[in-house]
Amino acid sequence: MKKIPLRALFLAGLSLITSIAQAQTPVFYSEPLIPYFSKVPTPPASVAEAFKMSAYDASTYTITSPAYLTEFRSKLSSIQEDIQISSAMLSMNAGPSTDTQMKLAAQMQDPVFQKKIEAMSQQEKMEFAMKMQQEMAAGSAPVQAEDEDVAEVINEIAEITTNLNTKHGLLNFENSLNGKYSAYSQKIKEYNLKMQEWEMAEVAKLPNLPQKMGVSAGKDPQKVKNIKLASINKQIEFMDQQLKAFNIEWNKYLQAVRPQLTKADQRFAKIEYYKRVRNNAFKNTLLAHQGTLLSYVQTMAEISELIIKESAELQALKLKVEHAPLTEYEGNL
Repeated sequence: MKKIPLRALFLAGLSLITSIAQAQTPVFYSEPLIPYFSKVPTPPASVAEAFKMSAYDASTYTITSPAYLTEFRSKLSSIQEDIQISSAMLSMNAGPSTDTQMKLAAQMQDPVFQKKIEAMSQQEKMEFAMKMQQEMAAGSAPVQAEDEDVAEVINEIAEITTNLNTKHGLLNFENSLNGKYSAYSQKIKEYNLKMQEWEMAEVAKLPNLPQKMGVSAGKDPQKVKNIKLASINKQIEFMDQQLKAFNIEWNKYLQAVRPQLTKADQRFAKIEYYKRVRNNAFKNTLLAHQGTLLSYVQTMAEISELIIKESAELQALKLKVEHAPLTEYEGNL
């Protein structure tokens, strides 16, 4: 059997005590999620509507996400981060710190006691570390029984999360919002590629202008520009159709997910979120479920923002082409 160095054994015990002494209090998010769910903007039903919803810089023909939506997503990310940090903290301490643990932690912070440890021999340090670990183990708090209604709520929230993941999460990609957006986006990409091929074919049909000093003058730039604008108009028309279709899918998704999030909010409120939960292990379980539920709202906000920006960029491209000088279309798209 491999021997553990005395110093390593001592430091392991010391590290355990120090981690408890320095532990911070987890921050539990104790507000309903439905208000955030309701604040997610419905994706635009047309390119023109998307353009109005976005922030447009006319000097560069660029689109940026509306400030309110960027701030909203940042707020959701902050809440999710707090949930994840709190979960990590609870994972390091599945049960509540006992009086024995806290007394040992306080003792380890005492400068006089620290000097006493430094003066110990290796054998004394080993014996101290072993004794300390035994006291820590003996002082560990057993799992406490939760109130019956609290236990029921924990199970109900787990069931809500499982149902959502099974029916509308990545476990059922086609029926998830990510899946619906992926299908929508793929149709847009395929049509845009088709329009690029159409543009090239139409430009190729144009006759070349008379040569100037023996050099080909290429195609008529006005006609080339007109083809580009015609292509963009076709893309806008197609995107408008797809946006309307996606809105139908979006509303179906909302109707399916909203009742589940509402029910989860009600269950969390019933047990005062985390106040009535005695065991850190169960609190951690609830944090995991809460993080998952919040991720549904985050996904909605992310996809809504993507659709607004992508749709508005098509209108911005049209404006850019309309204002572009003909020299940009001399012979090429």
